[in-house]
Amino acid sequence: MRHPDMRPSKATIARNIALSYVPALIRMANELVRTPANIVHVTSTPLAALGAAHKAIRRSNFVLDVTERPGTVAAKGSAFSAYAKVETSLMKALSRVVDVATVVVPGDVGPLHHKGFRQVALVRNAPSSSWRSPWEPLPTGPTRFVLVGSIFEGRGIENLIQAAHLLQDDIQIDIYGRGRPDYMQALKEMSATGHAEDVINWRGEIAPDQVSATYLSAHVGLVLYDPTIPGNDGLSNKIMECISTGRPVLAGDLPENHAFVSQHGVGWLTDLSPDNMARTMREIHASPDSLKANADRAREFGRNELTWESEFDNLLRKLSN
Repeated sequence: MRHPDMRPSKATIARNIALSYVPALIRMANELVRTPANIVHVTSTPLAALGAAHKAIRRSNFVLDVTERPGTVAAKGSAFSAYAKVETSLMKALSRVVDVATVVVPGDVGPLHHKGFRQVALVRNAPSSSWRSPWEPLPTGPTRFVLVGSIFEGRGIENLIQAAHLLQDDIQIDIYGRGRPDYMQALKEMSATGHAEDVINWRGEIAPDQVSATYLSAHVGLVLYDPTIPGNDGLSNKIMECISTGRPVLAGDLPENHAFVSQHGVGWLTDLSPDNMARTMREIHASPDSLKANADRAREFGRNELTWESEFDNLLRKLSN
């Protein structure tokens, strides 16, 4: 898909739809209708029309991932946030054609049943085992925290920069990803003042197949979504990626994050105040045994359980019969 423009405007949304999303949808539709299968698995509700078309043409079973609560995505300038305004009203129509809807947290099961979906399965949105890079031990040198993914408002980066002023150079923060040029410039200017420039490293954009290796280049992944923004209160895909790779996380203390990280012992939790973030990062740095224990648990959990195959195996086997 052609890279979408990330400037926040209605004109940008219209341009992205016309030049990025529609051409990609046409290519996907052409591939989809030519491919016979008894199951069509659609991983995002904006693509649901493709699954419905395959079901009509191929008589397949339609599995739809509902990874976010409908209507909650509100990323500034995003075509998905524009779609979110009509998503809730479309769910009733989707419930008539979807055989199984999947959700990533228990609290989303009931609301989908209420919207008319006949079968709703709890399936964590873990990456496939082939996505993972070969595991590597924790690196030597400074304790490295890494944030990976698109850079936009609501990921706690401003708070992270403020926390960096309170850290020593033996803690490093690597930030990988792309964002709107004006927003990236503002963040870099913010981090260039004072001590933060000695701690934060802006690494730029990486390809999707480099994400797993990037987590392994650090000690701890950062998942710091702002709790005040609608849609951020679910279980983050970034936690799934980091743990599946074999690294622990430092995550924002949101309810679903708290339940997952605490249950499996694969990281630490913090609110988004700079003082608490810096304090937790210093504690992690000062406790190498605790860091290794969390990393070992993340590796075992990711290797033995947290993969797309293990999450979907029972569901797909049932539908294939």
